[in-house]
Amino acid sequence: MKKNVLIIHEDTILCERYVHRLRAENYTVAVAHTPQEGFKRVIKSRPDFIFLDELMAMGTEDFNIVDKLQHNKKTASIPIVLIKGLMRQSAIDIKKDVEDKGSRVIGEISVEESDSEVVNAIKGK
Repeated sequence: MKKNVLIIHEDTILCERYVHRLRAENYTVAVAHTPQEGFKRVIKSRPDFIFLDELMAMGTEDFNIVDKLQHNKKTASIPIVLIKGLMRQSAIDIKKDVEDKGSRVIGEISVEESDSEVVNAIKGK
């Protein structure tokens, strides 16, 4: 049975890379470019995994998708893989913040890592 993945990230080129790699590994993949659009897609399709831009996880754009996911019984248990920006060294521990809100972060990948790391983040989970 195919696993469903939702990628929530504003970078269309990055999303295309991830979609290509995940589909090659037999995942069904959808993309959203804003947290609002992402939340709508989560509600509609209930993916098995969410790849989420770490800045969107912080509640940018006056919309905190992590809070929205945690306050909905149907979406609270969906595992998240955080996508870190290019060589970003954050003073804020975003993974800890997301986990403190109740979400289960199963991995972190960086946009500079190889596309195989995208699949490794969810393989076997």
